[in-house]
Order: sequence, then structure tokens, then C-alpha cells
Amino acid sequence: MDEILNQLTARHETGLSDPWTIDVLADKKSSLYRSIIGLEIEVTGIQAKFKLSQHRPDEDSCRIVSQLQKSHDSRSREVARLMSMLVVDVDSGDI
Repeated sequence: MDEILNQLTARHETGLSDPWTIDVLADKKSSLYRSIIGLEIEVTGIQAKFKLSQHRPDEDSCRIVSQLQKSHDSRSREVARLMSMLVVDVDSGDI
């Protein structure tokens, strides 16, 4: 399980100034692992939605925007720009 989650987080966190790792879970890891169920599904269609963490707590939204702004990936910075349209003041944490 560690290997799969390490690969997943490395893929999506690489390039961020403060990348998240599963190590931050520490003692919670074993209880969380019991809640993870692996499955394989066949995708037969895709319906897109425009979602920019609008329903996340204010603190989470600000942290997400801040991290995306620091990315070397232009697509991540563009998502940060779009998200920041929903954020009044990223630095103060006010949404």
C-alpha cells in the first residue's frame, strides 16, 4: 500500500514547493489503510464538471491556491488563477 500511495502522491505533488507525502499520516496510516478498498472498473463514459474545490473549507482552498501558484507547471498555475477568482484574499485566508 505504501508503494502505491507513494507513487500516486509523487506523481501529483512533484514540482510543488511543499509537496505532501504519506509520511505526514504517521500513526494514522494503519487505520486509514484499513479503509482503502482497491477496485478495477471499466470506464464507459465521461461527464465533465467544472470543480475548483468550491466546497472545501476556506483554509483548504487557500492552501490549495497557494501551492498551485508555486508550481512549475503552467496548468497548475492556471488552475490557481481560476481558483483565486473565488478567493478574496489568499494570503489572509479570507474567502
